[in-house]
Amino acid sequence: MKTDKNTICRIKSALLISPLLAVAAVFCGSCDGDNVIYAEPQLVVEGWIDAGGHPIVLLSKTIQPSMEYQDMSVLNDYAVRDARVVVNDGQRDYVLTGRQDDNYLPDFVYTSEELTGEAGKEYTLTVDYDGHHAVAVTTVPAPVGISFFKIKPKDGADSLYGINAFFEDDKAEGNYYKFFVKIEGKDKFYLSSFLGLINGSVLGDDTEVPVYKGVKIPWDEFESFYYPDEVVNIKFAHIDEVSYNYWNDFEELASFSRNPFFFVDSKIRSNIDGGQGYWAGYGAMEYRIDLAECIRNGNYIIQCE
Repeated sequence: MKTDKNTICRIKSALLISPLLAVAAVFCGSCDGDNVIYAEPQLVVEGWIDAGGHPIVLLSKTIQPSMEYQDMSVLNDYAVRDARVVVNDGQRDYVLTGRQDDNYLPDFVYTSEELTGEAGKEYTLTVDYDGHHAVAVTTVPAPVGISFFKIKPKDGADSLYGINAFFEDDKAEGNYYKFFVKIEGKDKFYLSSFLGLINGSVLGDDTEVPVYKGVKIPWDEFESFYYPDEVVNIKFAHIDEVSYNYWNDFEELASFSRNPFFFVDSKIRSNIDGGQGYWAGYGAMEYRIDLAECIRNGNYIIQCE
């Protein structure tokens, strides 16, 4: 089980900065003013397997671009609900079962409780759907734990708090890390933490990293710090270079998308042969921080090990 310490079309659309891959894979042949030339739909895969967790795979088709604002719920219209999805762990095939799950977007997930991710193992994902055949391979890195978290008020705003994480990184290994955040009662699933991607080669001797909220839209309502009554779930994942490249491209896309003076014309690197998206192995550990309780008790340092 995963460890729980208590714890390409230029298009201005809010869909481009969704935390899910499917909305970042909006492509068309070309755009000329208000004229949009559509490309053939492509299969979009967003899948991962955690150390100690079951595989999760979300499938959709590329979203047809629009010059009009599209609500996030449009993703459900593009969900693929009748694919054959198989994960091989080097010893046998596991056929994933599809089911409705409103905790994800799109709201249809493929998974298998028979398969549990193990650190160091390689997993091959195969997807077949309506003439599409997609394959991807990933390895699950060993989890790296957080030593402790520090809570502190945001400068100039006593009603907001920041959370910093401290952990030990082996510089010789060339590690990569990713933070995900879920606020209880507000987020149904883990969101990609704003600026939460870390290249271990640039870390100093004292590894202190701010953990911001997950990316949300619209941007003008997004607050990266935390309110004192929030219960924060943090997922800290050790990832490989392929996954790092995907998330690095995603964050670059999201960063440009929030600027109204920039149009986005970008393609995210993918390890899916025969489609778009990613299949990632996460050496993940999860933590839960009840800010109200911590502040009330004066506990601003949360030891995890």
